[in-house]
Amino acid sequence: MSKPVLTTTIGGYKLYWEADQVTIEVTRVKESKVHCQGEIMISHATGHLKQCVFSFTNHETRRSVAKELAKLLPIDWDSIMEQLCVFVLREIRKGEPVFALGEGPASRPEWLCDPFILANQPSVLFGAPSGGKSTFGLILAAMCSLGGSSNGYRFFTPEKSQRILYLDWETDKGVIEWQLQCIRNGLGIEFQLPIFYRRCSVPLAQDVEQINAVATEYNVDAIWLDSLGLAAGGDLNTPEAALSFFSALRTLNKTPFILAHTARGSENNDKHVFGSVFFEATARNIWEIVKTQDDDNSIIIGLYHKKPPPFGKLHNPMGYRIEFSEDSTTFDYHDPKSIDELLSRMGNNTKILELLKRGALAPKEIQEQLGIPEGTCRSALKRLKEKGSVMQLGEKYVLPAR
Repeated sequence: MSKPVLTTTIGGYKLYWEADQVTIEVTRVKESKVHCQGEIMISHATGHLKQCVFSFTNHETRRSVAKELAKLLPIDWDSIMEQLCVFVLREIRKGEPVFALGEGPASRPEWLCDPFILANQPSVLFGAPSGGKSTFGLILAAMCSLGGSSNGYRFFTPEKSQRILYLDWETDKGVIEWQLQCIRNGLGIEFQLPIFYRRCSVPLAQDVEQINAVATEYNVDAIWLDSLGLAAGGDLNTPEAALSFFSALRTLNKTPFILAHTARGSENNDKHVFGSVFFEATARNIWEIVKTQDDDNSIIIGLYHKKPPPFGKLHNPMGYRIEFSEDSTTFDYHDPKSIDELLSRMGNNTKILELLKRGALAPKEIQEQLGIPEGTCRSALKRLKEKGSVMQLGEKYVLPAR
């Protein structure tokens, strides 16, 4: 009997037996320690024959399906079913190709939005509920889809417009569309941006094939996921939830930007993504967002780099003032060190430098005003003095003249 032609499709495989004019499409493939199964849709040149859940490792299953198909069309279904199992299992288990490192010049990894979103790697923005995550996430989506350097805002996007798929587990199309319209109005953009919306109701791992199909259909460059908890599903404190989520995310092969929530009970300056440590371990770039109310119509957000990419270092804190009017949202860079609530989230070195802007102080005065231990204060001052960031005049410390 002739061998089938196997091609890889979005989320599965297609096998075609030319001599028998039989096509079998394989989707939703899952392999466990015990068996491997998926959905198959079998058709002939004359039309559809059967669709069912199929085990590629159970001999009785293939015999049963072959027997049913023989009643519909008298061809050698036993051989077709055997070849289906052999070819699919071989394709699944061969894994990804192996490459020799160092054969050609290596290039530095790229950013989709520097310093917030790495290209082709999972980046996470996390914060408290109603902390401005979705708003700032949509601002970044608008700027990335607009294309061109975002120099005035102190983050940078590719010159080429990026096509973005927004996956929403929390709100609905109307809310996201209105928020985006307000951002467009604030930026003075009258044309439609290449941002596509999809409402989601099941965890990513269960929906990844359909999402992959949508991402391919609309030729998107990046995918926004709002938010991690519902997208991962299950008990977020178990490793399985994180590993299943990132494994599914990897199959999408698009730049992912993930919005997440803050773990409860963590210290003010040591906040973490809610759930298993694997959510942070697997992400390549992590920022925390903190909101403070500016006035009735605006907020100021502070952004703190919690995990840098493997090739980089922690970025300095950043901040933005976001103003809301009836039908417009505008934003501008705002130094987070100028807001006491945001400054309190920063390291002791930064706090000391900001405090010394007001005038010379002795270690005891710095210690009391910042509420830090004496040893911690003196160690920080020693480091700053060695770097030339501060000067000692008698018993007091000052900033060097610039």
